[in-house]
Amino acid sequence: NEAVDVLFKEIETNWGSIDFLVYPLFFCARHSVELQLKLLISMVNEFNEYRDAKKNDIKLCGHNLDKLRKKLEEVIKKTDRRIREEYEKVDVISLQSFFDESDPTSQSFRYVNDNNGEKLLKKSFNILKPHSDYQILFHFLEWMQEVIGELYEEYDTKTYTNKLSRTDLEKIAKRLNTEKECDCLTFLGENKEIKN
Repeated sequence: NEAVDVLFKEIETNWGSIDFLVYPLFFCARHSVELQLKLLISMVNEFNEYRDAKKNDIKLCGHNLDKLRKKLEEVIKKTDRRIREEYEKVDVISLQSFFDESDPTSQSFRYVNDNNGEKLLKKSFNILKPHSDYQILFHFLEWMQEVIGELYEEYDTKTYTNKLSRTDLEKIAKRLNTEKECDCLTFLGENKEIKN
């Protein structure tokens, strides 16, 4: 990710270097996303093992980002709902689409031609949107790692119930009126909504 930042800044200050730097820029960006996805899959899987006290064997191989994203979504389906909720806030498919379309096999930004001598990248592209999407995606995947780290702490201290976490309980407590503000009808309405 640092290499992506350095290369992009060089392109911004010296647009004449774009033809030389665009391939290394997107190779580094794509590889960063691949490593982030693999790390996050491992983290969610380990968290699930810790939470459920059972081993979940997963295989992390290959360079196909679409397959890695699907593997991540598979392990996220089995985890704490807060991880799912955070993950669903961002459209990972759209943010990753440039790499899925331009470099599905992790070769296009490394080589000019494939094994059959065919040109790998057949069109030119605007670098600004893919770079912006990459930055959002990379930082989102980093944020997801922080979310998991915080949940480890909560599970470790046993500050959750089968249905509610400490955060859930704090949100409910904030919704309840103080004794001075409480009237019976408001309390009953709020009480019913909280129970649901």
